[in-house]
Amino acid sequence: MDLTRRDVLKLAVAGSAAGLAGCAAPKEAPVTKPAMTRMPVVFISHGSPMVALIRDDYSAALKKMGEELPFPSAVVVVSAHWQEEAPIRITAGERPVTIHDFGGFPEKLHDMVYPSPGHPELAAEISKTLNAGGFPSRLEDRGLDHGAWIPMKIAYPGADIPVIEVTLRYDLKPADYLRLGALLAPLRERNILLVGSGGVVHSFPEMRKLAPGEKPDAWAVNFDAWFRERLAKGDIESIANYRAAHPAGARSAPTTEHFDPIFVALGASKPGDRVVDIYEGFRGANLSMRTFALKS
Repeated sequence: MDLTRRDVLKLAVAGSAAGLAGCAAPKEAPVTKPAMTRMPVVFISHGSPMVALIRDDYSAALKKMGEELPFPSAVVVVSAHWQEEAPIRITAGERPVTIHDFGGFPEKLHDMVYPSPGHPELAAEISKTLNAGGFPSRLEDRGLDHGAWIPMKIAYPGADIPVIEVTLRYDLKPADYLRLGALLAPLRERNILLVGSGGVVHSFPEMRKLAPGEKPDAWAVNFDAWFRERLAKGDIESIANYRAAHPAGARSAPTTEHFDPIFVALGASKPGDRVVDIYEGFRGANLSMRTFALKS
């Protein structure tokens, strides 16, 4: 679905007008810093599951992010690794398990757990809001996949913040995810962190290690830079039409699930939000680790 400027204006108005019904306060969590008026929205390129074991500039950047943001009372994550047919699913268990949805990695990684609490009351509220907003949803007692728990483990290693995960849907388009983000946006006013987890450039068929002295693929670097430029300009229309708007758009996201969480984050943005770079760089030949916040 191509997104026109008229569509973008409609979505912006919807985002400003969206409200969550029955605003019950989420469970309290320890507050280590004074809360902002509005929490940021974060998009995290989560990369390989091995980032949970590797200590480098990327993990340092996520750790710094967790230390510098106000301590959230809950986190709502839309991950590339949970995609379903309708309806949208929302984790609603008291204690979501850690899902090791990968293979071929060291045993130490498979032994890792992230025992964060869930938040059934908030999950039910989100479900009610999505249903009212035209997105049929249901609650599910499911754990957290690695697109959710690994970034959270790096940023918030104490596992003391309730984490809820919301699915992608196979049939939704960028315009739909922008509208979904707008429905979630009022949570930002309640010290709740919204996180999209995926990747700006994630071409699984072309991933490879770099040879000594080799630089990341030019097509991936160019698309990543184009995306950042469009983001800075607030050009949601071009980003939404990325597969046609850039020569390497379809190549950068041959399947859309890692790019789609970006639209949820953009949909939850507000007028006046600025882009704050948390991390930029590549792993291997073409896996972008670009991570950013939209911050008032």
